[in-house]
Amino acid sequence: MVKKVVAIVLNRQTLQLEVRGHTDDRPISTAEFPSNWELSAARASRVARYLIEKGVHPSRIAVEGFANHRPRVANSNPGSRRENRRVEIRLYQNAQAKGATP
Repeated sequence: MVKKVVAIVLNRQTLQLEVRGHTDDRPISTAEFPSNWELSAARASRVARYLIEKGVHPSRIAVEGFANHRPRVANSNPGSRRENRRVEIRLYQNAQAKGATP
């Protein structure tokens, strides 16, 4: 799926990307990830790094971490928790880019 995003973005230079990381509701507290905030931001950052490695300019990418505050579904069982651990990529048109259509 991310490979398809890369192909689209590399062919449409006026597209911007928001990479959003999410976690489930289980608290984390490790040296690397003191909280779900850091974990969700790290998930998004890893995807952003992949996009950059594939040729997407970093100025086109914004990274956001939402921790467990925007669940897709209720965290009621292992399956729903798994669904909430995700990274979303939002593509949008940069209205300020030369030749861009709003």
